[in-house]
Amino acid sequence: MAIVDLPFELSSLSVFLAVCDNGSMAAAARALKVTQPAISQTIADLESRLGATLFDRNVRPLALTAAGTVLRQYAATMLAEVRHIATNIQEIRLGHVPQLRMGVVDSLSRAMSAHISRYMYGRVGRLIIHAGLTETHATALLTRQIDFVIGVDDMEDVAGLERWPLFEEPYLLLCPPDMP
Repeated sequence: MAIVDLPFELSSLSVFLAVCDNGSMAAAARALKVTQPAISQTIADLESRLGATLFDRNVRPLALTAAGTVLRQYAATMLAEVRHIATNIQEIRLGHVPQLRMGVVDSLSRAMSAHISRYMYGRVGRLIIHAGLTETHATALLTRQIDFVIGVDDMEDVAGLERWPLFEEPYLLLCPPDMP
C-alpha cells in the first residue's frame, strides 16, 4: 500500500480558520496563544504545499482569495469530522458504541426487540433493528450494511464470522392419540 502525502497538516487548517475568523494573523496568534511569526509560517507553508495564495494581504482585514474561499468551505467540515471521529473512538474505548445496526429474524423480532433495546440503552447511541429474513440479513452483514445478525442460520459456509448460540428452540410433534 502506497502512503499518499497529504497537501497539508490538519493543525494548519485550524490555524487557517483562526486567521479567517479573527481577520489577521496577529489576532489569530493571540486567540491561539502562539506567536504571530508561527502563524505566518504555518500559513506560508500551507500556501506553499497547496501551490496557491489563500489570503489577499493587500487589504485589511485580510481577505480570502478564491483558493482561500474554497479551502474555508471544506476546512471547517473536515475538522468537525476529525473531531467526531476522535469522539467516537473515545466512546468506543469507554464501552459506548455510537451506532449499532442489527438484523433480527422475523420470528424472533417481536419477542426479543424490547429486551435488546433495554440491554443496549446506555451502551449504544443509536440502535437500528431490521426485522426480516435471515438470508436478507446475511447479505446485509456481508456488505457491511448491518453489524450483526440474530437468526436461525449460522452461515457456516461463510468464513471469518464469529458465532454464538443464544438458545435452542424445542420442536414438538403433536398428533391425535389414534394416529399410528
